[in-house]
Amino acid sequence: MKSCPRCTYPLEEVTHKEVELDHCRRCGGSYLGPEGGPELFGPFVDPAVWAGSEIAKDLGRWQLHCPTDGSALKAYEVAYADESVEIDLCPKCRGIWLDSEEGKALRDIVMNAGQDETTGLSVKDVRSGLIGYIFQLISQFPLEVWNPIHHRPRATLALIGLAGAVFLVQFADDFGSLTEQFALVPADIRSGRSLWTLLTSMFLHAGILHLAGNAYYLYVFGDNVEDYLGGRVYLALYFASGLAGGVLQVVTQGDPLIPIVGASAGVAGVMAAYLVIFPRVKIYQMFRIFRFRVRVAWFLIFWIGWNIIGAIIGGGEVAWMAHIGGFLAGALFAYPFRVRPLNQVFSRT
Repeated sequence: MKSCPRCTYPLEEVTHKEVELDHCRRCGGSYLGPEGGPELFGPFVDPAVWAGSEIAKDLGRWQLHCPTDGSALKAYEVAYADESVEIDLCPKCRGIWLDSEEGKALRDIVMNAGQDETTGLSVKDVRSGLIGYIFQLISQFPLEVWNPIHHRPRATLALIGLAGAVFLVQFADDFGSLTEQFALVPADIRSGRSLWTLLTSMFLHAGILHLAGNAYYLYVFGDNVEDYLGGRVYLALYFASGLAGGVLQVVTQGDPLIPIVGASAGVAGVMAAYLVIFPRVKIYQMFRIFRFRVRVAWFLIFWIGWNIIGAIIGGGEVAWMAHIGGFLAGALFAYPFRVRPLNQVFSRT
């Protein structure tokens, strides 16, 4: 039986997010394999990201021993601003020992440091240069400063691809019978008819700009949410948010004969999940010709506030309540999956 390198208590094999690890019930520490940290907390805790950077200091200590192969663990201090944490790595099996709350602390420190362009953690690419500025000047769309992913976002790409394929059929049909048959009409839902349109309407769009906007926001925010939650949970979040937004729009819309199309409610749910999981990430945002960086939490709070104002004022062709319903559903769905220290995840009640 493996023993805790910190307190020698027997380690218990546990599973979290389909990742197997060894956890100590006495001191709350956990030992993870080389892929365990990135799978549970995201790429921020991957030693390949921070071990060679200026925020990591080799302490030159080898006090603890790997519970897997008995090798001495190498100690690092990872620090940024006024936060720091000490991490122990196995040079042989590349596993990582995390004391009770070190996993989340390490994630937050590296995430914060990566938003600071002077640390060298964030990748300097087209987003931070002239091309990124021109793109934002034209589109006014946000761009992430730095939020790497560990896996290819297959579910996100599949949703975008399916919406694009359906749009081509709509376009070929001149937005006729397909749209009429599968759009969400509140009067039908209120009468108990065509309930499937709560789902099918999520893949229809009113025009190319409508599709492009939803696809862009889904990709920018969805790739990281999918990377953290996993594809199956991510799809459940997306469709649950879309259905919740559709239902709220149905029960509140004044004219029940106006059809509703678009993936906006599902996308809003993904954006809310991003807020729950990555509140410290920063984005580049435009105000006319001026570009600045701001925490995504402030951007999304402003976005949902704008939708609430739109719902109160009314008018236009925007399904404001669908956005609000999807956002609220996404936040509630994602909350149990928020990042927590492993000792809280495995604590006995």
